[in-house]
Amino acid sequence: MKDDAAVPDIPPAENFDMSLTKYDYFHGLLPREDVASLLTKDGDFLLRLSEADTLGMKLETVLSVLHDPKSRCRKEATEGREDFIMHIIIQYAKKKYFILSYRRFNTVPELISYYQKHMMIFRSQQVRLKQPIYLASWEYLSENIQLEDLIAKFGGGEVRKGRLLSKENPPMIVAIKTVAGRSLEAKEKVQELMRECRLLRDLNHPCITQNYGVCLISQPHCFILEYVEGGPLSTYLRHNKDNLRRDDLLMMVSCAGWGLEYLHKNTILHRDVAAKNCLYDKQFVKLIGFSMSKRATVYSMKTARRLAIRWMAPETIETFQYTQKSDVYGFGILIYEIFSAKEPYEGLSNWDAKPLILEGNVNEFTGNTPRKLSEVVRDKMWAKSPDSRSTMQQMASATIRQKADALVAKDIELQQLPNFKEPLPKTPSRKKKKKN
Repeated sequence: MKDDAAVPDIPPAENFDMSLTKYDYFHGLLPREDVASLLTKDGDFLLRLSEADTLGMKLETVLSVLHDPKSRCRKEATEGREDFIMHIIIQYAKKKYFILSYRRFNTVPELISYYQKHMMIFRSQQVRLKQPIYLASWEYLSENIQLEDLIAKFGGGEVRKGRLLSKENPPMIVAIKTVAGRSLEAKEKVQELMRECRLLRDLNHPCITQNYGVCLISQPHCFILEYVEGGPLSTYLRHNKDNLRRDDLLMMVSCAGWGLEYLHKNTILHRDVAAKNCLYDKQFVKLIGFSMSKRATVYSMKTARRLAIRWMAPETIETFQYTQKSDVYGFGILIYEIFSAKEPYEGLSNWDAKPLILEGNVNEFTGNTPRKLSEVVRDKMWAKSPDSRSTMQQMASATIRQKADALVAKDIELQQLPNFKEPLPKTPSRKKKKKN
């Protein structure tokens, strides 16, 4: 059990058993989509909450258990494991908790303890709870998180500077996105941020903003990210456009290119490459803005949403299909933003810019852009046909060569180039928990 002092603030609900917050197998509002990554063998189980889409956002307590007595699902493969997981809603009536109406309990932990010792018949299957699964390395308790200064607000939440705490390591300064309250808007925002976490959880690259984990047991729900001492690249370019050296601009291009190349190697489409979706700390450009990102090499939009047309490839505007080559086109737009300190098709509305993009009327580079680089962008990134565009691997190599040539011309050590083998700081571990 967890220490009593660590009991977090769970939104009250008549059917919620507050004693659950003391137990290590309780994962709070962990989404269904994340369960398969935690349950790996027959009898593994955890408890979580789910918000029903009803008036008042009713909280339901869900027992998720992997039922695979014949060991048919592969332990190492998450895909397909969902088919073996049962998500059982624990019912509540007359101040009692139950799965089967003829056997009721005063608390959920009592129910769990009983079914750890006795077989459960559920949907004609004999199910046993064998091994409780505790919080993953990316799931944190509220006691590990210290919220500090407000950085920004976004629809449905805030971004704050904060600290990630542990007994084994010094406090780590982090950025924390928070979502509070129980509403449909809050639920949708949590789902969106969890999709990003799921996508970025295993990535580790200096030009990708690091995702450290989440806290879904307490309010507000917290999404913990690497803190970048700086701000949006678009803002930095706008405020410093008259003081930027070509070497610095080339370094920005190189960092963004290698970050995007890394995403493509991991079969992730960014889908929203732009200076506003980069952070800059005067050393590295780091990609952010993954709300549209997908694990795919080709993705077709199924539902309409507001799009940033001035940053989009022509084929995506026409077909709503995103590919790695449309990301390459977007990378070319980002290079234009870096050297011009302007948005693409500045001064034009999406409606006015759309025909220009479809006709192939691209932005004109400013005089401070290296000639070879502007030619590469026009010929290899902005080619109207996606098949005529280069890959991100080729483009990352081309842009880093531009940076290397500039450094050699000035007789500067190539060690100034980013070292992408340098490990990032480890996520502080949570305090060790006692077994119940």
